[in-house]
Amino acid sequence: IDTWIVMPNHVHIIMEIFPSCETDTVETQRCCVSRLVAKCIPLCRRKPGSLSSIVQQIKCACTKRIWKAGYTDFQWQPRFHDSILRTNQAVENVRSYIAMNPAMWERDKNNLV
Repeated sequence: IDTWIVMPNHVHIIMEIFPSCETDTVETQRCCVSRLVAKCIPLCRRKPGSLSSIVQQIKCACTKRIWKAGYTDFQWQPRFHDSILRTNQAVENVRSYIAMNPAMWERDKNNLV
């Protein structure tokens, strides 16, 4: 994970996905994540290491912690928005957007506070 921020009703994350080089390492990581999210949607429904699988694992792990903290009515929207950042300038632009997002929250149409 390169850059991230948690907002009141959404998150922004820049992540880089590297191709697997060593099967043992990938299998070890997959087993650890599988134990962590064992009661969520099975990992076999998505290609391991794919963006969808990674987002699913993040959502499952976060949901468990959020529900354990007492926010049992919490739920994610079913989809996510993604884009491929192909240049260093694109990465910098999104990093800047993420950094400025809290300051823009006051003007957000979904800010109902």
